Amino acid sequence: MARDERDRSSSRRRTDGADERDRDRDRDRDRDRDRDRDRDTGCSRKRAHRSSSRDSLRGKRRDRREREVKEMNKMKEINKIKEIKKEKEINHLKEINHLKEINHLKDNNNSRDRHYRRRERDSFSFREREPEQQQQRSSSSSSSSSSAAAAAAAAAAAAEKETLEDLALEGDTFLSDEERDRRFLEERRRRRAALLAKISSSSSSSSSSSSSSSSGDPPAAAAAADGSQQSRPASGGDTPQQRATDVRVYQGLRGFFCLGFRV
Repeated sequence: MARDERDRSSSRRRTDGADERDRDRDRDRDRDRDRDRDRDTGCSRKRAHRSSSRDSLRGKRRDRREREVKEMNKMKEINKIKEIKKEKEINHLKEINHLKEINHLKDNNNSRDRHYRRRERDSFSFREREPEQQQQRSSSSSSSSSSAAAAAAAAAAAAEKETLEDLALEGDTFLSDEERDRRFLEERRRRRAALLAKISSSSSSSSSSSSSSSSGDPPAAAAAADGSQQSRPASGGDTPQQRATDVRVYQGLRGFFCLGFRV
């Protein structure tokens, strides 16, 4: 009996130990399962958070791109409208300038026509009023211009000839300085005297021809001119007409000769 009791107690201990082991195993299994479940739950939560944040970032980028595109299109439209306005203003200014030019040309043409009509009217009335005086003025102006042109041409030719002769005199190297200067001055005086005589004769002839044309008596005017040329006194004095002619010739030659020398 005692043995049976021992056996029962030992079997009870065995069963208790087995039960305890089973309970420990079950507890460990439950702990592991809970841990795995918690881990899976956390991972899924993290994955869900990451996916949601990624989606939100994608949405933000998409919204920003759409907003930028809208702003760009709006700026393009604004710039296009500005260019159209500027082009319209430029065309308007061009039209205004064109109209101003047309009006200016019209004003110029009108003023030119008025001036031309006034000039024609004045000239017609002048011709009708004083035809003879107009003809005399035109003849005297043409004769004076022709005589002045002839005198200027003669003076230019004489100056050119004088320059050439001066160069020829300066090229003579066999003479002394005093002799070269003396010959140069003598030749200069001689040429000046000849030129003065030639120009005075041409001016006297032109004045006599103009006076004869105005008086209408050419033979008498020619005789008077010959008499005036031969009426110079033998003592060397000049008549007032000759002195006036010499003064005019001298004033015309001031631009061609040096005033420091005496003729």
